[in-house]
Amino acid sequence: MKKLLTVLGMLLVSPAWAEVTVTGEGKATATPDTVFVTVGVETTAKTAHDALAANNGAMTKLFQTLEKFGIKKEHIQTSGLSVQPQYDYKKEYEGGYKLIGYSVNNTVTVCSYDLDKVGELLDAVVRDGANRLSGIRFALKDTQKVMDEARTLAMKDAMRRAQLYADVGGFKLGSILTVSESQRIIQPRTLYAAAAPSARAESAAVPVSAGELSFSFTVNVVYDIAGSEMSKRKPRRKK
Repeated sequence: MKKLLTVLGMLLVSPAWAEVTVTGEGKATATPDTVFVTVGVETTAKTAHDALAANNGAMTKLFQTLEKFGIKKEHIQTSGLSVQPQYDYKKEYEGGYKLIGYSVNNTVTVCSYDLDKVGELLDAVVRDGANRLSGIRFALKDTQKVMDEARTLAMKDAMRRAQLYADVGGFKLGSILTVSESQRIIQPRTLYAAAAPSARAESAAVPVSAGELSFSFTVNVVYDIAGSEMSKRKPRRKK
């Protein structure tokens, strides 16, 4: 029984193979070159037809404004369209409410590559009738370079940590067994406030800051420890 316990103890302390798992982190930043803005018009009228007609006219003017800023039609996508009844809720009404009209909401998502004129664009669309600004997002047309930079930094960090553990622990690293990654894109929140439409021909552009996009990668790397059974295995020949 004592001999059996000794053998079991040796198996727990000295496994047939040994591995070391490390995590590396890498982050790279880039300046955005693309902006997506969601803008639209909400109109109300006593009938759904009148509300829709008013909205169509306002949206036509909005498209003309976007065209003045060089926004192509293929860079404008309808992102929302709704027709909703409006009610007035009072106890004296039969049933507690009364239909008083309709509301039409039409929004489009606009893509622009001229970030220097984003503030002017927002001010212009509001001045020309848009009364809905519901989102702004910055992006990169080509993310491959900055993502590969973050990946490289993450892998170098993992290799550095693995070598540190090997030096302190007195063992040698073998081959890499597995590599897995996870990605995170961090975009700073952009705050802006559009002024109400003004009768003045000129007005200050809406202050907008694109900031930087941050691409972060985490890699988990598993190394074989040199001298273990795993490292002694001969690689299979390709047929």
